[in-house]
Amino acid sequence: MLRPVDEIDSERRSAFVAEQGAVPISQAQPRTRVRVAGEVKILRVVPRANANALEVTIDDGASRITAVFFGRRRVGGITAGRRIVFEGMVTADHGRPAMFNPVYELI
Repeated sequence: MLRPVDEIDSERRSAFVAEQGAVPISQAQPRTRVRVAGEVKILRVVPRANANALEVTIDDGASRITAVFFGRRRVGGITAGRRIVFEGMVTADHGRPAMFNPVYELI
């Protein structure tokens, strides 16, 4: 039976989250410290509070979260498609789940 590539990719990312002992992003509640994992989907530099910030959005197969690194235009090793783990406090940024300056681990 043939399955869509997106479905296979989603299952692969979900398995990666479980292997890392991370919480699914959809279960990460605001104002709680959590460990989430996923694949880097979006990297962008945006102006925030008179300085640039790097926004890194990861996908765990079901949901997305954005890590914001203030005062950074890039972070060594973080590239699109890279697997990564973020640990930090979850907040809402413009209605979306986010973490500010999380601890990260490149996988």
